[in-house]
Amino acid sequence: AAVEFAKARGIAIHARSTFVPGRETVVVASAQASRSVVGQTGVCRLIAESPDALAFATATLAVAAVPMRDVALNGTRGSMTLSTGLTPDWLAVRDALTRDDISLVENLAAASVVGIDASHLGEFLRVAREIGVEPLSISACGPRSWMVVEGTRLDDLVRALHTHFVANQTV
Repeated sequence: AAVEFAKARGIAIHARSTFVPGRETVVVASAQASRSVVGQTGVCRLIAESPDALAFATATLAVAAVPMRDVALNGTRGSMTLSTGLTPDWLAVRDALTRDDISLVENLAAASVVGIDASHLGEFLRVAREIGVEPLSISACGPRSWMVVEGTRLDDLVRALHTHFVANQTV
């Protein structure tokens, strides 16, 4: 019923697959890109001090089916963002990652804006900084941009992003 309602009114529905990471299906295309802001708690930043540590971490996390995002290796140092809130036994996984060359920054959150691409990252960053939020990382892929921040600032950031990108629809 909801899909038929959306089709009749030209509302775009973006459905994310829970079975295949990174897959998205547009059910109905609309003339103007729709936007939404989503906040996610239970985010962790993993920092690996060597390529071997990053390889160990990705293998360990894959076995535990922990969602990984923004996996990067710059020179000899690697990092990634983890969705610990979606991990049934995060404490056991965290223990399995215990090594001298891996560190975890917990109690983080992510704010995403669906409907803006990388061309809006400067504005995305400006909105965060106007309310005193400095992101730990910022990324974009397709029509989605996100930033990782201290967990205590998530609600303020989501409100500011919603006001700017959704309520005003100025960009």
